[in-house]
Amino acid sequence: MKSIALDFLPVRKDIVPTWTASQGMVGPWPYDSVSKGPGFMAKKKVSGGIDTGTRIRVKPEVKSNEFPEITIGGWTGTVMEISGKPPSQKFIIEWDDSTISGMPPDYVSRCESQQLYHAMACLGGDEIEVVS
Repeated sequence: MKSIALDFLPVRKDIVPTWTASQGMVGPWPYDSVSKGPGFMAKKKVSGGIDTGTRIRVKPEVKSNEFPEITIGGWTGTVMEISGKPPSQKFIIEWDDSTISGMPPDYVSRCESQQLYHAMACLGGDEIEVVS
């Protein structure tokens, strides 16, 4: 097996690039046929066991950020996206069907009047908990 410098992307399929010890690692380059391929990114791991795809419940007494007079405690959904770094991370939640069907009609109509999507919300990590 031949080694080449990583100053450019390989164009020949018969040459498999490798990391060198000077790059802090020895072994196959992450984009060889054994790896998951270019564009693969590991899921973002966060403290508290909350990751994308995690089912969550809103903690009791939490109010809607957009409409503070509406309590959303107990609503459940799935984390679709995570932004920011601890401790100020924000979690984009997609509400599940049971939550959507149980939403107060006033909440839905107010979201629609302000062109907000009622089936999703952005909450802080201190406002949600993992559903077991």
